[in-house]
Amino acid sequence: MKFLIYLLIISAFWGSAIFDLKLSEGLSIFPYRVLLIFIFFIILLKHLYQQGKLKISHIKIKNYIVFLILWVFYAIFSLAWSQDYIATLKNIVFLSTNVGLIIVIVYYLKSLDDMKRFYSLWLIMLLFVMIPLGLWNMVTGQQLIEFNPQYLSSTQLQYYDYYEKLYRYIPRATFTNQNDYATYLALSIPFVITFIRYSSSGIKKLLGLGLLLLCLFLLIFTTSRANYIAVIIGFFFWFLFLVRTFKRKIKIAAFLSVASVSLLLIFSNRLELTFETFNTNLTSLLDIVVSGSNEVRVNLIKNSLVFVFNSFGFGVGAGNSLYYMQHHAVYDTEGILNVHNWWFEILTDYGVFIFIGYVIFYISLFINLYNSYRKLENNEEKKICEALLISLISFFFSSTSSSSILNSLPQWILFSFGLGFLNYHRLKMET
Repeated sequence: MKFLIYLLIISAFWGSAIFDLKLSEGLSIFPYRVLLIFIFFIILLKHLYQQGKLKISHIKIKNYIVFLILWVFYAIFSLAWSQDYIATLKNIVFLSTNVGLIIVIVYYLKSLDDMKRFYSLWLIMLLFVMIPLGLWNMVTGQQLIEFNPQYLSSTQLQYYDYYEKLYRYIPRATFTNQNDYATYLALSIPFVITFIRYSSSGIKKLLGLGLLLLCLFLLIFTTSRANYIAVIIGFFFWFLFLVRTFKRKIKIAAFLSVASVSLLLIFSNRLELTFETFNTNLTSLLDIVVSGSNEVRVNLIKNSLVFVFNSFGFGVGAGNSLYYMQHHAVYDTEGILNVHNWWFEILTDYGVFIFIGYVIFYISLFINLYNSYRKLENNEEKKICEALLISLISFFFSSTSSSSILNSLPQWILFSFGLGFLNYHRLKMET
């Protein structure tokens, strides 16, 4: 069963990139979903049919699971007032399968060895799949998933040929757009950082450093500004709160300074384009923050708040934010329909109650993991927990990048890993 779970995690990283059987517009079957359905079938057959019951005494995070299940039921209940039933049904499928991933992982992966394998799988997929594919995209202009014009505004659609050619060379790996790939990289970089920190071998540290530089290089060329900020904030959180001693902080600062100067001296010409790209996107981000010049993003949020107010706080119905943005928008969004902010997407679709529950879910998970981290003495446990904490901090900012991340699997893999580790630690503390 655990072997199937590990295959499920691997297939979640691949998503629909290698096999995608379309059932309808926006709904398809691919290995991850097939495996998840198969695993649930085995659970029903083995535990409920043969044994007559499902043992859950080892699950020590039931409050989190209860909230996720209530979230799915609320999505189903929202059919009562949804305007676009098809969108709601798709949303229910996406949400329930991803919640199912969390439940399966928490139920079966409950030992330190399980957590170590999970951590290793994340790094293996990054090293052997996601990084090579991203570089392949940039060099060849070939993508596993074709460019979708729905991510363009009405102004950009006037120059479709230009943008189609431009996006062809932007790294996306197994994702539908570069922002999702950038979010994946931002959530993965903390795993690389902790791998470097806790590796005893100099060769492993050098391998980790090379992997980190490749991640940063690809991240810059995704042009995902929110994920730039996510990585920077995640690093400073790690440096300030998880690197304990002043002496170690000095060593890290000195190492980074020497490494930066060395790279500038050795690869000055090749790094020029990289820094130019980073500077251009960071400048445009600062322009947005200071002057609010990204009017479309602002109008998407303003429309979302109008929809929530008009729905008396219950939300417009699961998956219906796109329908309302298309038919009931008060402020112009230039044809962009996705909210482009995960937090406001939840608020718009599911209303105030689920939104507050999700915020509590997120903050509580982070605080409980941090409290667990302070009690850990085993370096393997600290390495894993540290990566999860930094990723969760980065996620807060990364989740404002993509058009929608409900069906972007890296966030669900992260939360399943975080909840699985918290459950493991609570089990350990009881024994």
